[in-house]
Amino acid sequence: MSTTYLRQENEPLFPDMIWSRPERKDQRGKLLIIGGHSEALQAPIDCVRGTESALAGKTTIVLPDALKKRLPAADNVLFVSSTPSGSLATSAVGPICSVASSCDAVVMAGDLGNNSETHIVIEQILEKLPSKNIVVAGDGADQLILRPESIGRNITLILNGSQMQKLIKQCGSSTPYTTSMSAHTLYELLTNLDISANIILMHSKQLWTLVNKQVCVTNRDDLQDDFKWLALTAGVAGTMLSQNQSKPFEALVTSCLPASSLSQE
Repeated sequence: MSTTYLRQENEPLFPDMIWSRPERKDQRGKLLIIGGHSEALQAPIDCVRGTESALAGKTTIVLPDALKKRLPAADNVLFVSSTPSGSLATSAVGPICSVASSCDAVVMAGDLGNNSETHIVIEQILEKLPSKNIVVAGDGADQLILRPESIGRNITLILNGSQMQKLIKQCGSSTPYTTSMSAHTLYELLTNLDISANIILMHSKQLWTLVNKQVCVTNRDDLQDDFKWLALTAGVAGTMLSQNQSKPFEALVTSCLPASSLSQE
């Protein structure tokens, strides 16, 4: 197989994704962010920072009400029912999907909590929003990669190396993912992957974007391979998808640019 992926260097590969944005914030799409539990809030915070860097439109943040006493009231924050352990309860699915129905994209930022009821919440939200652009990062992605056959084309996974290793294994690929593999080998691995979801992967200081067998590589020497970049990038990706729903490849490739490139008006 010939290596035919695109490269995005210092300038946007698809500049119209940035320059064609409406000047008015209320015309830049509607985005819903879901995340957090009683012991962790960093992922939603980082996600919001990502949306701000990408000049998002209207953003609504859904948090479990276990966090209500820790946070000041805000017009764009919706508190929903939580479990005794402080994560999203199944009774929150209805209110979340009701708000999501009027949004252009949804981001599951992370810090959702690793418990069976929250797993059900994630599954039910995805089932009830089969055509909505949904970006999933952090522990939400941890859950989804265990069942890759159930992930639809409307889902975008933001993955680090260890998550990619698990996903490749679950997909039954004969070629394991390694952080030291060559660009050519990774390209072949991605384009032969039996999965419908879109992917943004950090590999060797690069962000690799996969959408419907199309691949682009963006150099990002500024990123650290920690958990913070996952939610930050998820926020940017959700913003770009909310503004460019019919162009997921172009939107997600643009999402991989640094904040300084995204904030140009």
